[in-house]
Amino acid sequence: MGWSHSGATAATPSTYQTSDVTQFAAYANLARYFNPALTVGESQAIVSALFEGCARYGVPRPLMAALIYAESCYKPLCKSHAGAMGLCQLMPGTARGLGVTSPYEVRQNVLGGTKYLADMLRRFQGRDATTQIQLALASYNAGPGAVDRAGGIPKNRETPPYVAKVVRTYQLLLQKGYR
Repeated sequence: MGWSHSGATAATPSTYQTSDVTQFAAYANLARYFNPALTVGESQAIVSALFEGCARYGVPRPLMAALIYAESCYKPLCKSHAGAMGLCQLMPGTARGLGVTSPYEVRQNVLGGTKYLADMLRRFQGRDATTQIQLALASYNAGPGAVDRAGGIPKNRETPPYVAKVVRTYQLLLQKGYR
């Protein structure tokens, strides 16, 4: 996935300053890169929720950005065949458990998804960082029970490629200067 988006709104210039304002703009451009149908205002609303959720729950912003890309490609009204909803593809029961009453509302969905990922990261605290992230992502995708039963990443058709995609995107965002 080596992006090279030309033009004034390049999604991943070779270096970004680390100021929050510059990072906010970079993430907003990234959201529009992944989903060109987003307006500037829509991308800013997504990034605002992403920054808020990551600050509140201690999740690295590039990791959450990578998860949203893998889950919905930044499409706020995305619905899966299984019934998962919104940017973070929350299942109805999971959404209810997280207090998300309007799963297609950007802020609620992203805050709920970020809290859920933070909960999954805490489940695997004490592991090396790579394993912790991989198992948390597998739990986000397949459910923590499936990860427990498998004793690791479930060997189904969906979860291993999902984990690989999120990790690969996360690493690329870090390399590109997203913080």
